[in-house]
Amino acid sequence: MRERESRHFNDESTSKDGPASIVVPIDKLSILVTIVFSRVVFHEKLSKKALLGLILITVGTVTMTMI
Repeated sequence: MRERESRHFNDESTSKDGPASIVVPIDKLSILVTIVFSRVVFHEKLSKKALLGLILITVGTVTMTMI
């Protein structure tokens, strides 16, 4: 794999990949893709506690991008 494909978003790569106001929300919302993927492919169930955490992360990320 090339270096760019193998690294995760972090503070150091944000300055190279784009503005933090765009890169960080995309990174934080990647959990939505992961959960949808696990539900569709593996038929995983989401506990009430995990659903609450997902909702809080999503609302917080959307709120921070609007400020």
